Amino acid sequence: ASLPVQEYLSMPFDCMHKQYEIARHLPAPLYVLFVQASAYSQACDKKLLVTIEGNVEEAKALFKPPDDSQDDESDSDAEEEQTTKRRRPTLGVQLDDKRKEMLKKHPLSVYIVLNDLLNPDSVLGCLYTGDNGKKTPNPANRYQFDKVGIQDLSDYISELGHPYLWVQAMGGLHFPTDHPQPAVVADNALSASHMEKTIHLLRSRLQSRLSLHKQFASLGMYTF
Repeated sequence: ASLPVQEYLSMPFDCMHKQYEIARHLPAPLYVLFVQASAYSQACDKKLLVTIEGNVEEAKALFKPPDDSQDDESDSDAEEEQTTKRRRPTLGVQLDDKRKEMLKKHPLSVYIVLNDLLNPDSVLGCLYTGDNGKKTPNPANRYQFDKVGIQDLSDYISELGHPYLWVQAMGGLHFPTDHPQPAVVADNALSASHMEKTIHLLRSRLQSRLSLHKQFASLGMYTF
């Protein structure tokens, strides 16, 4: 019964409640990004749309502990016999499996929508000077990549996306270059400190691209 009132006040509580329920299953950096971007949207920029998309059930499964089931002795013997008959995977196959496991994307994604008219790759690159998103911002990744035979991250960007530094900051992540760390804690304060400036930069770039597009369109109208 309260839904029309919510729509009138631009406060979709039901939708927000569902999104925050899903947000519980996000990894820490994406959770920080979602919370900070949502707060900024509600307080400062109503046109900014922040949503979570993906497979919620798969995300839930990541947090489930493995089943501790004990098979019968006969079943174990049969499985062991079958295992010995199987052909062992080659080193190349093992590395490929490890690469896939390391580069596996989380089932859920956070989307921040400013405008859907332009290609993100042309808008998001080098938002800050030198931040082209072609290299991993985490120095520890270099050692992890070496173990699975990844020589250049750019070969996988089409599948994974660009790891822009400003995206890491909005997710509350900062990777020290002098002391590489395998695990970094997502910081809400870091995310909040970058949110407003980054959103302004994104909007400014988007408006510039749209203005340029209109100029080209107007030139086309007067071409004979």
